[in-house]
Amino acid sequence: PFFGETIGRIANRVKNAKIDSLNGGKSYTLAANNGVNHLHGGNKGWGKLEWNGPKPVGVRSIPGVDGLEGGESVQFSLLSEDGDEGYPGSVETIITYTAGVQKQNGKEVNVLGIDYETKLVGGADETAMVKAWWVEACKGNTMADVMVQHLVRWVESPDSFLYDRALHYYVQMMSRKAFQQLMGDFRKATIKSTLGPYGGDLLMVDENGRQTITNDGATVMKV
Repeated sequence: PFFGETIGRIANRVKNAKIDSLNGGKSYTLAANNGVNHLHGGNKGWGKLEWNGPKPVGVRSIPGVDGLEGGESVQFSLLSEDGDEGYPGSVETIITYTAGVQKQNGKEVNVLGIDYETKLVGGADETAMVKAWWVEACKGNTMADVMVQHLVRWVESPDSFLYDRALHYYVQMMSRKAFQQLMGDFRKATIKSTLGPYGGDLLMVDENGRQTITNDGATVMKV
């Protein structure tokens, strides 16, 4: 299930475990670990590797978070070398975790920031993510209060299962039960009838397309 893992080099699936037309038209065969497809970096993706760290680096700022107080930052680093799980080129990645406290409306709120810094060498390809699971305290409110005006859509990529099958649905004021039903209908009726037993991942995208959240709560980087 990849609970809590740092996913890389590429998050989600690569159809037939193959990347075509990269680095001047070259093709690369990746490790197939999801049937005939490649999922979340392969058999030994980044979430299965031991990173260097933690390395204390003082307190870093978190983009978009003002007035951060206290806390600390630590870094983890990883070198993914050329040929790792079939990928070309080397990737050097540093992830910085910053925890602190911010005051909002007179109350202290705990804040966690996760910052990626990646250096690509030699025609490498990379879209990493953290597959973190968060428990939202709705305190009596339904999921409708959290999931208003979000867009449910398929991954639109030539290497995605669902290329040329982009279906767009607006989700407004949905209860948890309604969302689960929608998710189940998409997976069972739309996905499995055409794509075999593997199913597919739904994405939640905000109105500006700035954030993508899978149906299991993981945040995906858009590139």
